[in-house]
Amino acid sequence: MKYLKRTLVLCLAAVMMTALAACSSNTTSTTSTPAQTASTQESTNEGADSQSGEAAEGTAIQITDNFSITDPEGLDYDTRYVYQGTTGSTLINNMQMSGYNAEAMYEILYAKDGQPVGEYQVFVGADEAAASSLLDFYQSQGQTLTQEGNVIYTYSDTDMIQAMVATYSGMGMFSGTSAQDYVEWMSSYNGLVEYQP
Repeated sequence: MKYLKRTLVLCLAAVMMTALAACSSNTTSTTSTPAQTASTQESTNEGADSQSGEAAEGTAIQITDNFSITDPEGLDYDTRYVYQGTTGSTLINNMQMSGYNAEAMYEILYAKDGQPVGEYQVFVGADEAAASSLLDFYQSQGQTLTQEGNVIYTYSDTDMIQAMVATYSGMGMFSGTSAQDYVEWMSSYNGLVEYQP
């Protein structure tokens, strides 16, 4: 059992290495008040076909009653993908089996011309103490996240997310380096589904 728990923690750390970048307060935008939610079926291009997991540009992603994610200030993108994992998803189950009381994870990926240009990863703990415990785990892995109440999150800018996607592709996790390649792998590997406001 001890070996299984350590293996799960190590797998969790390896998968979440996409959250390596330090949060930058001048490029990210969060809000602590409820805001308009996004639909995953809307395309940001007029007349374009909607694609799985896309969410309308400019709308906030409601994470909890008191916390939402808004688009990074000044980010130029044409597609926003939003996926979530809750209790029952592979990622959340693995976290819980490893002793972390997580309730949800959100993957928000921004793309321009098919290439990733920004990414939020957001985790919701059962309470503030659970979020702090998860934050301590990620900090012990050398990652930097921000905590607000029972939510922790990180933002990866264009250089960081493109380097991360290229690294994962080079390791054979998926073929190609497009935003679609990455988000399909992330959602499949972690058991994430399209965001439902």
